[in-house]
Amino acid sequence: MRSFIDAQRGHFRVELICRALQVAPSGYWRHAARQGDPSLLPARVVRDAVMTDQHFYVIPLQYNTVERGDRPVLGGILGLELFERFVVRLDYQSKTLTLKPLASKYQGHGTAVPLTFADDMPLIAASFEGNTGDFAIDTGNASTMLIQHVWAEQHGLAAKMKAGLETVSFGAGGASRNWAIRGARFAMGGQTFNDVVARYAEDSKGSFSSRTEAGNLGTDTLAHFTLEFDYAHNKVWLEPEPGFVPPAFDRSGMRAYKDKPEAFSVALVAPGTPAVKAGIEKDDEITAIDGVAAKQLSGWDIRRKLRQAPGTHVALTVAHAGKERTVTLELADILQAPRS
Repeated sequence: MRSFIDAQRGHFRVELICRALQVAPSGYWRHAARQGDPSLLPARVVRDAVMTDQHFYVIPLQYNTVERGDRPVLGGILGLELFERFVVRLDYQSKTLTLKPLASKYQGHGTAVPLTFADDMPLIAASFEGNTGDFAIDTGNASTMLIQHVWAEQHGLAAKMKAGLETVSFGAGGASRNWAIRGARFAMGGQTFNDVVARYAEDSKGSFSSRTEAGNLGTDTLAHFTLEFDYAHNKVWLEPEPGFVPPAFDRSGMRAYKDKPEAFSVALVAPGTPAVKAGIEKDDEITAIDGVAAKQLSGWDIRRKLRQAPGTHVALTVAHAGKERTVTLELADILQAPRS
C-alpha cells in the first residue's frame, strides 16, 4: 500500500482504504483544514520497521490527492509519528527513505541546520531575495516553494510576486490560488540558488495561510539536498546534490485536476498562453491526452506532458457542453522573470 511522506502531519488513512480494510474508526477529530475519525490500528509496517498501536486519523481526502491513474490509489500519509520515532533519511535522487534508530550518529558530509517547530511543522532559517525568515520543510509539497503573503507584505515582496503568472495548485487542503515568478534568489544550508521559481498565495486557511512563516519549501527546493531528519535533537542534516535540476514549469498555461477517473477538469486558463490559443476554456473536461484515455493517466502524468520542451505538440480530447473535440497544444515557456 503506497503512502506519501509528510514531515509535519500525523498519520492519516484515506477513508476508502479503511473501508476496504474493514477498519471501523472511533471518535471524532476536527482541524482547521480537514476533519476525520481517529482509528487505532494493531500495527503499521514500514519495510523492516514495525510500529505498534499506532493512532491514525481517517479522512476523506479529495480524489485528486489520492488518485494515480490506473494504479491503486494512495493509502494514506505517514507523518510526524514516523519522524519522532526514527532518524529519517530522505534521498530524492535514489528515491529511498531510510529509517534509523534514534541513537544513530550522523555519518554523512552535510551541514546541520537547527529545526524549530510550529504546530508540528518543522522550520528552518533561510533567505529569499535577501530577506531571512522561518521556512517550513514540507515534504508533502511536491512542487515549488511558496512564499506566505503576510511575510511577503512585511518585506515589500507581495506586489512584485502578485504580478507573476496566475495559477492554481491542489493539495490535501483543497485548491489554492497562486502567482508564480522566476528569477528569485534563495539560500539555505550554506547553499545559494539563483533563478528560482517561487509561488505566492493569499490563502485564508491551510498550509499556505501562515501569518508567521516566511514560506513553504517543496520538492523542487528540497531535492537540491539529501535530508536526514533528527527530530530528537532538533536538527536536519542537508547534503547538497549539485546534479539536481528542478523540473520545468508548466508550458501550457492551464491547470487541470482529476475529480473523477474518466476526465481532467480545467480549473484555470492563463491569458495569452498556449492553452488559450488552442481554445481551451475553464470547466472543459480533458478525456484523453495524445490518444491515451484520461482514466489511464494521473495528475502527475498530465503535468509531465505539459512540461515537455517548447515546441512540443500535445493532442487533447476535450469535452464541453456534451460535445467532444480534439485540439493541439504547442507548448512554450510562459513563466518570465519578475518585474523589478
